[in-house]
Amino acid sequence: MKQNIATFSNWIIVLVGIPALMYLGRPFLVTFFIAIILAMVLSPVMDWLIKKGLGRGWAVLVCTLIVVLFFAILAGLLTYQISLVAKDLPRMEQKANDLLNQAQSFIQDKTGMAPEKQMDEVKQQVAKLGSLGMSFFGSFTNTVTNFFLMFVYLVLLLSHRHKIQKFLISCVEPSDKQQAYKLIFKARDTASMYIWGMLKDVTAMAIVYAIGFMIGGIKHGIFLAIIAAVFSFLPYIGNIIGGGTAAVLAMISGEPSAFLIVVGVMTVAQIIENYTLSPFLVGNAVGLNPFFSIVSIIVISMIWGIGGAIIALPLTGVIRVALLFSPHTKPMAEFMGDDDAS
Repeated sequence: MKQNIATFSNWIIVLVGIPALMYLGRPFLVTFFIAIILAMVLSPVMDWLIKKGLGRGWAVLVCTLIVVLFFAILAGLLTYQISLVAKDLPRMEQKANDLLNQAQSFIQDKTGMAPEKQMDEVKQQVAKLGSLGMSFFGSFTNTVTNFFLMFVYLVLLLSHRHKIQKFLISCVEPSDKQQAYKLIFKARDTASMYIWGMLKDVTAMAIVYAIGFMIGGIKHGIFLAIIAAVFSFLPYIGNIIGGGTAAVLAMISGEPSAFLIVVGVMTVAQIIENYTLSPFLVGNAVGLNPFFSIVSIIVISMIWGIGGAIIALPLTGVIRVALLFSPHTKPMAEFMGDDDAS
């Protein structure tokens, strides 16, 4: 009885203490764990480069350049598309003003609030947001700083990954070393398969969106397709945010019917993704059941924000693999797992 109470108390301490530690260490941990996930994703690439005769230092450099190149291509593509959209900004601004006037008239009809009163309310809200300007600047500065720190952590993790692995193995009993090796590689494969699968899935969806938008005659279809697809990295809510943003921009840049066309194309594309692309490209790489998938995204995103939402699934998948090591935590890992997952 005492042992059961002690076990229950330990779980309570873990479930309360870990979120508290994650929150208190947020400025450091979110960037560090993103780097850990990226290091796991790039480890197979680094192993392949070393087998081909490349030195460890050069392999680390190539892996880091792969990440830099990915962000550079994405930033360049977005910048080019934004430059095309900028040429249409005056007309889009006029269209937005027309839609705003229609919305004000609708609100006045339904609530009796005059347009001037509506604008006063908006100005008050803008003033409140303006008071947060310095904190926003600080957040933006921190984001840029953390982005560069992520690369520093990534280089260090890739350079010392064998030392880290050796340290982890040395922490277990000699009889458990073989199992520890297997779980380390399983954790790496869990993160790697999920991220690479998501990259393929997002790329495929961007192509499907772009083709659908162009067939539907949507202006700036490629730009809107990129916006909608990139948000897909945010599980569950990403499609809603990206699709809503793309639909509103399409309506402002084109005709009101463009909104319905974008929603229709994305609905069809989501059906294709859910039943063909996602199972084939991503599958259940993290091995989590739907309940823990949703809970992990909600909890980690509440603590770590957007960065946490992006890595919530692979991080929780890695934690589940770690829980498989001990007989005391294995029941929890099995509870978190999907029965259909390998």
